[in-house]
Amino acid sequence: MTALIEALTVVAKHLDAHPRLDAVLVSTYALGDADTSVQLTGGPLPAVANALLTWAATLTDTTATAWRPPASDSVHLDLTGTLPAGDPIRIYGAVGYDPTRFLDLEPGGKQSVGLSTLRAWAAEAVAA
Repeated sequence: MTALIEALTVVAKHLDAHPRLDAVLVSTYALGDADTSVQLTGGPLPAVANALLTWAATLTDTTATAWRPPASDSVHLDLTGTLPAGDPIRIYGAVGYDPTRFLDLEPGGKQSVGLSTLRAWAAEAVAA
């Protein structure tokens, strides 16, 4: 139980220190090492990409991936990284599947997404 409370406290402090961060749901699985996830509001790709980039700016060792669930018309964008206190965290949000953007992403498939790609997607909201 202590690991759970500590993990949630770290995330709460991080959200308090960075009020621009979006979070809809925070969950922690604390059996052994805590596994903390933050779910973002799903929506248009530019908005989700921007939210992930906002989080990425507050983390270290970030990696982004796209996962297309089987038999789904959505893609889950995941960002993993490390909070300043050293705790690992996963941030994710869902977007609609677009075959022009996720050309080689088959149902059930996963692929890396560079932060530069997230920036390009986020910039589409500014251009629109």
